[in-house]
Amino acid sequence: MQYKDFAEPFQLLRELDQKSRERSGGLPAYQSKGQGWTGVLFNIRGNELLAAMSDIVEIVPMESLTAIPASRPWLLGVMNLRGSLLPVVDLEGYLFEKNLPGTDLRSRLLVVNYDGYPVGLLVRAVQGMKHYHKDDASVEIPRLDNELQPYISGGYERQQAHYAVFDVNKLLVSERFRQIAA
Repeated sequence: MQYKDFAEPFQLLRELDQKSRERSGGLPAYQSKGQGWTGVLFNIRGNELLAAMSDIVEIVPMESLTAIPASRPWLLGVMNLRGSLLPVVDLEGYLFEKNLPGTDLRSRLLVVNYDGYPVGLLVRAVQGMKHYHKDDASVEIPRLDNELQPYISGGYERQQAHYAVFDVNKLLVSERFRQIAA
C-alpha cells in the first residue's frame, strides 16, 4: 500500500465532517436568564427528594469512619476527606430515628456547609441531577412521610415526575440537628 491510499479515506472523512458541520446549524445555545434551578435527586426511605445543587458542596462515596463517643446514633462518626475531618450524619437515622442498616455501593454522602464547616449527609442513593425552569416550580408537594415535612420548601414537576425539595438549610439550623450529644 502506498501513502496515497491512506490519504484518500482520510480526505473522505474530512469532507464528510465539513459537510456535517455546515448542515448542522451548530449546537443549540444554552439560554440562562437566572430562572433555572438545578437539584440533586436522592432517596430517603423510598421518598425521592431534590436538594438544591447550590447547597451541595460535593457528593462522595462513604469511606471508613471513626466513631464519636457519647453522640447521637445518627452521628455515625468522622471521616478523613482529603486531610480534613468530615462529620457524617445518617440522614435517614436523623429523620426517622432508625439508622440505615448498612451502606452499599450506591450510598453517598452529600457534603454540605454548616457555618463554614463541611458535614456529610449519608443517603441511600443519589440518582443524578435534575434541571428545571422557573415555570416547573410546583406549589403542590408530593405525598411524603411526615418526618420529612418540616424540611420541605417546595417542589418541581415536569412530565409526570413530581419531586419535593428538601431544604438542607432548614435541617442544618434545626435545634435537634445541633444537639449531637447523647
